Amino acid sequence: MQYVAVFFGEFGYELLNWQGALRNLHKTLKKDDQLICCSRKGLYPFYEFADEFIDISHLPRFQKSIACMYWAWSPKKTKKANIKWDKKLRKVVRKFIEKRFRKKAEIKFIFSSSQEVVNGVQLGLELGADSQEMQRISIYQPAVLKYNHYKKILPVLSCREDIEKKVGFSLKQPYLLCQTGNREIIIRSKATIPKDRLIVMFTKKIKVILLNFETGRYLDSSSQFPSIEGCHSYTCSSFEEQSCLIHFAKRNLFFTEGDFRSHNYLPPLLGKDLFAVAPKSVLALPTTSIDFWNQEVFQFGGQILPFVSESIFSDQTSLSVFAERVLGGEDFSQ
Repeated sequence: MQYVAVFFGEFGYELLNWQGALRNLHKTLKKDDQLICCSRKGLYPFYEFADEFIDISHLPRFQKSIACMYWAWSPKKTKKANIKWDKKLRKVVRKFIEKRFRKKAEIKFIFSSSQEVVNGVQLGLELGADSQEMQRISIYQPAVLKYNHYKKILPVLSCREDIEKKVGFSLKQPYLLCQTGNREIIIRSKATIPKDRLIVMFTKKIKVILLNFETGRYLDSSSQFPSIEGCHSYTCSSFEEQSCLIHFAKRNLFFTEGDFRSHNYLPPLLGKDLFAVAPKSVLALPTTSIDFWNQEVFQFGGQILPFVSESIFSDQTSLSVFAERVLGGEDFSQ
């Protein structure tokens, strides 16, 4: 049997549920079974157990869809349109995958947008699921742990040389990696962060890389920084480069606005601490389950260290104290 697991939804749900549940499913397979995992470009490090990883992010219908939990919504965002969009997208993916496998082995598709139990492992969530079902598979509460096995994700280091050419220095030199997170479709807080005021302070102590990130999917999260004097800007579109930069960074400092975005999960899953700066209103959201994640999920040497942006930017002294804390009192400018 060839099991083909396809993820359509949001990055956070893929990191904190889907890939962990598939890791458990893999343990239940028979000797001759295969597990093929399909998701967006560059995410194969999360599926180290898979017999094959297939990128579906180039498919036009996937690109035009809106990621929502485990689903791919229609740009119209109505229930009827979403159901129709999901049905068509499944058909497109089936056709694309079946063309790749000319063998006569039986194929079982497992879509994240449908809820089913495979070999005792709960996978996905049906479009239109009720609140009780959504609660049971929520990534913000302990219930999600029942079907998941988390593992430290290994960074992709083969892109290091290309990155070094673009930033102009060796990644072995100490640097601060900054990333931010915005998404037009989900804004639970309107508070903003004056990031440049803080970043400028760091340029006097350490090299700073500003990571601009775009997935290419409609209304997806992105990281965009203005040009800041003394900083090195780097633009990428895949987890491969992102993971390499996170791995070598002396410190990782991520900002998040509108919601507690899923880019914050990456450093701890790679075994690195993260200084996460967010408005008080974001850190107070029920979807910001930092204590739960740190205690139950991020067990690989890295943790999310949350900081309230309003406190950091309250005055110049607070800014300086925070900057010193991030750098541990060290000066890496030499």
